[in-house]
Amino acid sequence: MEDWRNEKKINRVYWYYQHKKPIRIAAVLLIAAALFYYFYSPRDITYADAFEKPHFSYYQLKITDGGDHVKVTSDSQKISELITELDSQKLTKDYNMMPVQGWTYMLDFYVRGFPGYYRYSFPNDFDKKDAFFAKAVTGKYVVQNYDEVYTVIKNFYNSI
Repeated sequence: MEDWRNEKKINRVYWYYQHKKPIRIAAVLLIAAALFYYFYSPRDITYADAFEKPHFSYYQLKITDGGDHVKVTSDSQKISELITELDSQKLTKDYNMMPVQGWTYMLDFYVRGFPGYYRYSFPNDFDKKDAFFAKAVTGKYVVQNYDEVYTVIKNFYNSI
C-alpha cells in the first residue's frame, strides 16, 4: 500500500517538474495582465477628485478663453462655487487620446501654500505648472457631459 502512495507522490512531483516552465509563464502572464488592467483601464473621477476640494485652498483663478482673453478673480467664494458646480461631473482617464491642439477654456488655480499653479485645460487636460508640487490629478481625461461642463465654465467666465 505504501509503494502505491509513494509512486503517486513521485508522479505528482514528476508532473510538476515536467510542467514547471509553462506554469511559471502562465503565472507571469496572469500577473502582467492584472497589472496592465490596474494601470491602464479607464477610470472615472469627478472634478472634486481632480481639484482636491477638501485639501486645497484656492486664492486665485485665472481663466482664459480660446481667444486668449484673460480674466482673473481672487474671490474665493466664486472659485468655491465653480468647483461645487463641477463636483459631480465625471471624467474618464483616456490613455489612448491623441495629442489635442487647442482648448476651449484654460483655468489656472493658485493654491495657498504652494508655488506655481494647477491648470485645467477644458475639455481634456490637467497639469501642474511652475513648480506646483502638491499631489494632484494630472493627465488626459475625457469629460462625460461636455455640454453641461461647458455651460458651467462659460457662465463662470462671463460672470467675472
